[in-house]
Amino acid sequence: MRDRFSDPDADPGVTTRADLFDCGVLISAMEGELGPISRSHFVAPVALTRLAKVQLEAYAAGAGVSLATAWQRAAAGFRPGPGPEYLADLLITDPAGVRADRVQRFKLMHGVGDAGERVVTFLLPEEDL
Repeated sequence: MRDRFSDPDADPGVTTRADLFDCGVLISAMEGELGPISRSHFVAPVALTRLAKVQLEAYAAGAGVSLATAWQRAAAGFRPGPGPEYLADLLITDPAGVRADRVQRFKLMHGVGDAGERVVTFLLPEEDL
């Protein structure tokens, strides 16, 4: 997978990380209820894609836990994957707490932000930035 944020040969006309925040594709995980957990697990700024946040919210609702608790479980559950990716699996349950057959996989990618800083992005496996 080619990450345009860490690829030095990427076209300079491509969308910047700041643009992705501005249009709502990326959401900061450094603020609000996710902030303390992000700062305790990651040394670089963390963002989630909008779709990853929707799935994380679905997990939280199904498991009967807060979004912060769901984020804690995901952040603590990452294991090395192929290349620069790390993967985490969360079992999706229904609101009654009954275990469902669906496991939601999340992907975490390390990269370089617009100003050359280290950044972390939490997304779904099929997503690419």
